[in-house]
Amino acid sequence: MRLLIWLALALIVYFAIRSKIRSMREEMHASVKSEFEAASASQNQQRAAVPAENMVACGYCQLYLPASEAIHLQTPTSAQFFCCEEHLRMHATQPGTSNKNSTHE
Repeated sequence: MRLLIWLALALIVYFAIRSKIRSMREEMHASVKSEFEAASASQNQQRAAVPAENMVACGYCQLYLPASEAIHLQTPTSAQFFCCEEHLRMHATQPGTSNKNSTHE
């Protein structure tokens, strides 16, 4: 009879510990999930705050860069962009410079 009482007590303790561990695991999962969602929302707000910018190709090497960082060369027929002053000079010194690679605004 004592053995049955100890066995019942052991089962009660086992199920109580198992239930407590399950609830702690669920709380931890919910906490991690809410932190992840908060971080994602924060990143989305930061991304939305940065406006998109036009990208232009360098007239010499065809490297794409933001229009605000490019060197702008306005000609009567077109607008060209360059990534650095050296490429602007090299483009200007090329014999028979054509406008086929220029980017129009």
